[in-house]
Amino acid sequence: MRTWAVLFLGLSFGGWVWAGSAAPVTGNKAVLKKVYEAFNTANPGALEGLISEKAVSYDLPTGINQGMQGTQELVILLHRAFPDLKIQVEDMIAEGDRVAARVFFSGTHEGEFLGIPATGRQVAYTGIHYVKFSGGKIVALWSFMDHERLRRQLGEKVPSAK
Repeated sequence: MRTWAVLFLGLSFGGWVWAGSAAPVTGNKAVLKKVYEAFNTANPGALEGLISEKAVSYDLPTGINQGMQGTQELVILLHRAFPDLKIQVEDMIAEGDRVAARVFFSGTHEGEFLGIPATGRQVAYTGIHYVKFSGGKIVALWSFMDHERLRRQLGEKVPSAK
């Protein structure tokens, strides 16, 4: 359960080419960059118009709503736990109605995070987000994050892979 909130951060996106036009691809990348900026600035209101009310995240933590409301809740939850949270886009690829982003997350654990009390530790981990768009808004997302690394950095004992 502790890793589900982190999973959401790993938004992944991809899709089909719209014949003869790069405009949707460019626009979708710009939307995703605005979503990351809303997380970076702890501004849930900046998500208005970027995420469909009916958007589905396949990896939200228990208790977080779907759609734009859930994403806004996640911005608040993460910034309570990591007030200096930063998401840096390292790579972004778009085609048609989908965008894939390789991202780097960093922050200081200064508040409770899914039952883990504040540790004051710096965390840094990577992830991949895959996002589907419709009408210029996010309608679905999948997140693939390095949860083991994050958990270790927060002081949890994580079994080694054999």
